[in-house]
Amino acid sequence: MRILCRDWLVTRETEEAVSWMQSVINLGRLARDRANLPIKSPLAEVVVVHTEQKVLDDVSRLEKYILEELNVRKLTVSTDKTTYNVRLSAEPDHKLLGQRFKKEFKSIVGGIKVSQ
Repeated sequence: MRILCRDWLVTRETEEAVSWMQSVINLGRLARDRANLPIKSPLAEVVVVHTEQKVLDDVSRLEKYILEELNVRKLTVSTDKTTYNVRLSAEPDHKLLGQRFKKEFKSIVGGIKVSQ
């Protein structure tokens, strides 16, 4: 069996765009699972919010694949967190950090617990 190698077709930009597409699809599936919305039921819209316009451009370029995989009719991309009521937070894994950092645990937890 002969495998053709076409490295010149795969660029760093393409790999990054596909990676972002995969992330959107994985998060979309996770959101559907959490809301008990089966993939067979089409949704009206999926909204992708990100601070970097390049990421949104990459996602937009691969819109066709995202819509198909998530069974959604429309893809909206935005950098505006407030319009879509996006809140970010981080919660530490106390057991893992406690085992690893012991005495520095409290100061590390204080630095992680940040909400936007």
